[in-house]
Amino acid sequence: MIRLASMMNEDLRAMVEALNSELKDVGNIQLRYSHAVATADLSRAELLHPIDGWHASAEGHKVLAEAAFNDLGPSLEFIGIT
Repeated sequence: MIRLASMMNEDLRAMVEALNSELKDVGNIQLRYSHAVATADLSRAELLHPIDGWHASAEGHKVLAEAAFNDLGPSLEFIGIT
């Protein structure tokens, strides 16, 4: 599953890069790929759901949300929010 997730993330990153190269002359559109959620540190046991040990627990979801929020800076800047 980890290998599959890694492959999917790499494919998504490549697709965003390819689309961005097609849109390079369009100034009001920006596509961004972020691996913030995929690389968030969920290594502590309490961050994983106790039933399956794979999905995030409620505390783990907070870590994922924080990772996503912390990666919004460039997108917010692009739309004029600083």
